[in-house]
Amino acid sequence: MSTHSFKTIPESVVLDYTREITVILYEGGAAEIAKKLFERGITEVFFDAVRGAPLGKASDSSGLPEIPKTEQLHAIVSADQADYIQGLIYEEAELFKPQRGIVFVNKLLMSTRNILPSEQELAARAAA
Repeated sequence: MSTHSFKTIPESVVLDYTREITVILYEGGAAEIAKKLFERGITEVFFDAVRGAPLGKASDSSGLPEIPKTEQLHAIVSADQADYIQGLIYEEAELFKPQRGIVFVNKLLMSTRNILPSEQELAARAAA
C-alpha cells in the first residue's frame, strides 16, 4: 500500500517519519507508563486491557470470568525519538525480567498532523 491512495489529504499535513511503539504488559502497568510518557511530552498514547498470557503460563481455570491483567499500550512518536522511548519503556516496565512483557517498534506507512484551530479562529467561527 502506498500513500498515493490518500490523495485527498493535503501534503502539508502528511508525516512520513513516525513510529508506533507497542508494549504488551502481562502484569498491567500501562497507566503508569502512559503518565511517564506524558511527562516527557509524548501525548499520542493509548492503552487497553486484553486477554492473554505468555507462553507457558497457564490461565485461571476456576470457571469464573477472567479479569485480564494484560494490557497493551501504543504510543506514536517521531522516528528520532523511537529508540529513546523504547529504552525508557523497557526500563520503566522492567521488561528485562522474565514474563513481564514485550515492546516493539513499527514504522507507520503514513500519519497526519492533528492541527487544531486557535482560540481566535474558534471565536471568529462562532461570531460568523
